[in-house]
Amino acid sequence: PSWNWWEHQDEVKETAMNADAHLTSHAIEQHVVNELDAEASFDPAITYNKGQSFLRMLELYLGEDTFRAGVRRYVKARAYSNATSGDLWQALSAASGQDVERIASGWTTQPGFPVVSVRASCDAAGNRTIALAQRRFVYEGNDPAHPRWQIPLVVRSGANGAPKRVLLARDGQTTRAGRCDQPLSVNAGDVGFYRVAYDDATFARNRASFRALPDADKIALLDDQWALAEANQAPLGSYLALVSSMGDDLDARAWEQIVASLAAIEIDERGTPGHDAFVGYARSVIRPLVAALGWDARANDSPATQKVRHDAIEELGGWSEPAVVAEARRRFDAFVANRSSLAPDDQGAVLTVVAKNADQAAFDRLHAIAKSSREEGEVRRYYGALTAVRDPKLAAQALDILMSSELPPQVAGARNRIVLEMIPENPQLVWGFYQSHSAELLASRSEFERAISMADVPAKFWQAAPLDQLESYVKAHVPPNAGTYVARGMERARFSLALKGRLVPAADAYVAAHRS
Repeated sequence: PSWNWWEHQDEVKETAMNADAHLTSHAIEQHVVNELDAEASFDPAITYNKGQSFLRMLELYLGEDTFRAGVRRYVKARAYSNATSGDLWQALSAASGQDVERIASGWTTQPGFPVVSVRASCDAAGNRTIALAQRRFVYEGNDPAHPRWQIPLVVRSGANGAPKRVLLARDGQTTRAGRCDQPLSVNAGDVGFYRVAYDDATFARNRASFRALPDADKIALLDDQWALAEANQAPLGSYLALVSSMGDDLDARAWEQIVASLAAIEIDERGTPGHDAFVGYARSVIRPLVAALGWDARANDSPATQKVRHDAIEELGGWSEPAVVAEARRRFDAFVANRSSLAPDDQGAVLTVVAKNADQAAFDRLHAIAKSSREEGEVRRYYGALTAVRDPKLAAQALDILMSSELPPQVAGARNRIVLEMIPENPQLVWGFYQSHSAELLASRSEFERAISMADVPAKFWQAAPLDQLESYVKAHVPPNAGTYVARGMERARFSLALKGRLVPAADAYVAAHRS
């Protein structure tokens, strides 16, 4: 329990929801008509992450003991045999006495997920009733099919109120929800695979009470408000207002979400007049977190705390925070002299900060460390850090090293991933390199894996070249039956461009108001 495992699973759920919020997403259950479809059906975001997130939501709705009894029934009935998802729903229905297939089918046979809109009304005594409605949540456009889901909601009124389970089956459905002077969560515990959009008055109450909310409810509110801002369904300032309300709460997953969101805005701000001002704001948000967590692990740190410490240090160092860069360099100097001075878990953050701010001399020292490594984990860590360099000349050297015989065969398969991770710092450089070396980078993949990877090129390189050029390049390198996957990559690329156009002016306006 001290690891806060379920809070960590929020990242898994968010990965699925980000992929599923595009109109070109697909259902968990897909009809496979060729080998490419078969390969694509094993994508982690939908098949695995959405699949497990939905099952956890269903488990919470049915109850752990009931769910477990249904799974036992399912395994026993289908032992040494094939099975369909329908067999699982039948077993869970028998165990629970509910029509589980009626609830489950919408989540597994159609793409996407809902956003639940919440509208509160208060009687003369201050008692609250909420009216609920749903629509498919998408980043861009609307789904003309207007899909509907049976949504297992968990509603909590007040920071410490008992959660109430509500199955949302129709628009306009109402339920009692405590008092209007209390905060409200319609995804209490952050288990639901849906977004929540509160009316202005309810959101204002939640923001005012944000510090008192359970950590899981804070995480759900942060996730939803960030996604709504990305979809242009809420102002970015509403999300950043929650960020400023975190105070001294050191919940790891909440800060992990915040650090990642600020980093995404900072990348979009690069090359704009407001970049430096936004970086100053982002530093002011993350600096107290690093000060509170420190650089060194403590005995009671969870794995999630370790991760957010490293993420925060890397981002502050990447934003050239003087004290962080100086401390990373000090620790790096000690590491060069004595490899045992820096714990393996801490090496990635320190070396990444050094690499992002490296000159030729520091790059050469990093390279020497990478070349001298023998254990596979070290090889991946050190060469990964080497490719984090920001200076274009050093990045070009890192790319050449990456394709050389220095990398042992067991690590060479990771070249494609490492190259793609270099895009934010030098998009045009990496795009030119990718075009020249894609055959080598994807050599270890199957024909269908190569097609799927290539179809995602526009989503990766959207800031490196005009979208029509990216689309032409991809279509020339994939089979004709990959059209669905090319469309998926192009949709994500168009969204990324549109998102930048929205986030940058909104962030600039918020920072200007914040500074004044």
